[in-house]
Amino acid sequence: MYISKCCDAFITYEGISAICTNCEQVVMFIDEKPLTISLKFNDTLDKVTNSESLNSYRKIAKRFANDSTYELCSKTCDECGGLTRYTRDPKGDLLFICSKCREVKS
Repeated sequence: MYISKCCDAFITYEGISAICTNCEQVVMFIDEKPLTISLKFNDTLDKVTNSESLNSYRKIAKRFANDSTYELCSKTCDECGGLTRYTRDPKGDLLFICSKCREVKS
């Protein structure tokens, strides 16, 4: 569903059209409503991010505890003493995620 059969490339969605990113041909149509693939927080950091989206991101950030694409740093967790990984929330503030107990701290 995410790869086009014509070019083996990713598909992007515009409205109800699925378009090959390589040859830019319409490869299929979605029957009913437009498809939502991801959540976009803000275009710029100047806009206000609501607390609901920040809390949601903090819950999701626990999944990054063992993700090697997030750098392990020397800051230790206050709860268990494990090393943490860092990321930024949608507002741009640093978050530290414990690699052992998955605690998320600012």
